[in-house]
Formats: sequence, C-alpha cells, structure tokens
Amino acid sequence: NTIASGGVSHASGFFTEASGDWQTVIGKYNVPDSDKAFIIGGGYTTTCNARRNIFDVDWDGNVSAPGGANFSGNGEFGKNVKVANRLTVNEQIYSQYVWTL
Repeated sequence: NTIASGGVSHASGFFTEASGDWQTVIGKYNVPDSDKAFIIGGGYTTTCNARRNIFDVDWDGNVSAPGGANFSGNGEFGKNVKVANRLTVNEQIYSQYVWTL
C-alpha cells in the first residue's frame, strides 16, 4: 500500500508515502516529509516511532544518510563536506568538522 498525495509525486515499495509535490519515495515505511525531493524508507511498521528514512535528498541537493556513508576510490566533492558525527580518512578519525576539499 503506497500513497502518492503530492502533485506529480511517485511512491513505490511497501507502505511508502510521497506527500510532497514532484517527490519520489521508494523502500518501506518512510517518514513522510514534503520538503524532500527523494526519500528511501527503511522503517519496520506503520506506527510513527517505527517509520524511518535511511536516505534522502532535499531540493537544494543536500543529502542525508543517517546510518552513515562509505566512499571508496577517488572521490571528488564540489563543495564543503559537513560531518555530523565522524569522518574516517585513511584510518584517521575526525569528528564534527566542516572540510573544504
């Protein structure tokens, strides 16, 4: 059961809800957030405290991955990298910094 209530929105998966206009939601049991362009849900059930988003992108291009992100190889970033918790580079751990790469 998916719901695409936003204008020209798309919801697929299992109990996903696309509440924002032009929004795409995939996965399962996401937290509805009309300020996001793209959401991947990774919740467990429809109750409020069991819904969660495991990845999202807002309309300014900001990406959120609450579980963390791993990058390998040669990565290039055009702007600052904001670290909310911990960044590990070549086994060196950095915490709560903004890096300009």
